[in-house]
Amino acid sequence: MKKETLDLYFEIIIQIAIFLFFFVHIPPEYILNTEPATGGDTGSHFWALYVMKELGWNTGDFSIKFWNAGNYLGEPLFVHYFPLPFILMALLSYIMPLGTAFNIISIIGPMTLPLSLYICCKLLKLKNPIPSLVSILSLAFLFNDSFSILGGNINSTLAGQFAHSISMNTFIIAFGLLYNSMQKNKFPYLALVFFSITALSHAYAFFFTPFLFLAYLLVYPSKKSFITLFNLGLLILAFSAWYLGPMIDNNKWQTNYSLVIGWNHAKEILMSNYNLYTWLATAPFILITLFKWRSLTVGIKKILLICLFMIGIHLSMYYIFPLIGLVDGRIIPNVTLFNLIVMGISIGTVFSFFNKEYLKRLSIIITMIGTIALVQKYNKTVINWVKWNYNSWNKKPLASSFYPLNETLKGNLNQPRIAYENSSVTNGAGTIRAFEMLPYFANRATTEGLYMQSTIMAGPVFYFQSKISKTPSCPYGATHRCTRYGFENAKEYMQLLGINQIIVNSKEVIEKADQYSEIEKLKEHKPWIVYNAKFPVNIVSVVDKDIKVESAKDWKKSFYDWFLDYPKKSHFLVRFRNDSEEKAFRSLSSSSVKDQSSCKPEVLTDMRGFNLKTNCPNQPHLVRFSYHSTFETNDQSNYFAISPGFILAYPKSSDVRFEFGKRSVWRIFNFISIIAFLGVFGFYFYERKKLNSI
Repeated sequence: MKKETLDLYFEIIIQIAIFLFFFVHIPPEYILNTEPATGGDTGSHFWALYVMKELGWNTGDFSIKFWNAGNYLGEPLFVHYFPLPFILMALLSYIMPLGTAFNIISIIGPMTLPLSLYICCKLLKLKNPIPSLVSILSLAFLFNDSFSILGGNINSTLAGQFAHSISMNTFIIAFGLLYNSMQKNKFPYLALVFFSITALSHAYAFFFTPFLFLAYLLVYPSKKSFITLFNLGLLILAFSAWYLGPMIDNNKWQTNYSLVIGWNHAKEILMSNYNLYTWLATAPFILITLFKWRSLTVGIKKILLICLFMIGIHLSMYYIFPLIGLVDGRIIPNVTLFNLIVMGISIGTVFSFFNKEYLKRLSIIITMIGTIALVQKYNKTVINWVKWNYNSWNKKPLASSFYPLNETLKGNLNQPRIAYENSSVTNGAGTIRAFEMLPYFANRATTEGLYMQSTIMAGPVFYFQSKISKTPSCPYGATHRCTRYGFENAKEYMQLLGINQIIVNSKEVIEKADQYSEIEKLKEHKPWIVYNAKFPVNIVSVVDKDIKVESAKDWKKSFYDWFLDYPKKSHFLVRFRNDSEEKAFRSLSSSSVKDQSSCKPEVLTDMRGFNLKTNCPNQPHLVRFSYHSTFETNDQSNYFAISPGFILAYPKSSDVRFEFGKRSVWRIFNFISIIAFLGVFGFYFYERKKLNSI
């Protein structure tokens, strides 16, 4: 048997062994469960998929961007968060249950990363045993359970970061495809596809694409390479414009959030048993490789330089990310990809010095045994987390209370909203975020949701949460301060936010709720108690206060400060996007309702927007949905942003349709992507035809 064939068989066996090793920790019977996964953020992600497939595609609406009235007082779906994983889930659900499709795609990222690294190394023309070594070493990263919110590893994926895990696969394959095509002096068409897919999967991986181009140019400087990479970058942006454009444009209507984990937490991760032992084991090989630098092939040197450059860029970004509103620790999984390649090259290079084929295979076997032993000794969480996530909502400890509670609350998304106490007790229902799934389980809108940056109403939502929670999450820290639990001014805030029911569970908050005369106990489902408002609550009403123009530059802060002092305010604040909006408002605001009691407005929602029905047209209506500039009305009715972040509408008729996503610049972005795709597709086949005719 030829050496090349034997090597190929050996490598295939290694990849199969790696895949089978996953099944020891991730039993297939859990993943193939027909019920969707729970746990961390994962459980909440399913509602977004349900909106796309069941409430969108299955009704004939095959768009990607939707309006979700079920969370955060209305939020755009797949504008702020990344659509590709959900598209894959929805497509897969045509041949299997939706829950199973969700489960498979939610875990596919870490399970395929070893193979993706292997493919990347093959495309980089790295010789045996390097591709297999890099693939095996990735297990130490994937099973590293020293962090669970930064992305990439299995625990982060199980906590809900599956989009990031998928993006790491597509990014590393794109790297290999780029290098391979550039070395052959061919335009990297496949790299274009994979970089574009990365952009649709997660921003933290895609962010480093231009730095990878720069690394290649520094190592292979030429005018032709520069032109190719410049054109490639433009095409990637054009291919992804239909998503990236609206995402960037949406930034002004969202709540900025950045988490700084700091060096202390980072050091705990970097000095974890997995990293410590992996680095100790590979450090001698790296030192020997550097010592023998002159004897390395040009190709190996170039790839090492690219990887070392990317490692340096990632580390520098640790300090820069917090300055631009990004999470510093999110560079840790991304930098690991290039670190793994350096480690694999070093081990493989040292063993190749002996020029014995059996030693190369021996290096693979030793690395495999050592990595598996490391995982088996130190990983204590993955299999338990997998079981918890994938054994269904109805098998959780509090399922016997959670399901009846949802039946008690059952209704529709047009009704006033439900707020709930933030408590670790809720994790017994499947995740601490279980009540974010009220739209799915009870068909009722709730104040909170998973995508915390998606609307400008997130700050007020978490402030009210702190009024009814013994242990509030208060995720924005100093930028959106919270308060202590208690029901002072609760009625006013509930009416403002359109909340008519609350769910609480802690003894202290229950005592406060029982003492508050404006609400009454509806039903108890231990450990939770549901309270009803005794006062009227509406999603839309005619404005009952004066309206003042807000001219401050930081209008989001002004809106939030106004909200904190709301019960004392005798006026609303209104903000305009441009002068024509202000002019329109001033011409409309001169009229007012004399007898508001005669006005009976209502809203009817769906996943494309809402209908405002009223018997008081041409009057100012406070629509308690998060403001977004992409609503288009069917009769040219005017609407504006009003404090604390709602819609101020002046309906011209008794039934006005507000359709989400109808912003002209978004249409332009869609057009750019279509033209780019058709152009590249046509040019590619033109080149192929021309080549075949020679």
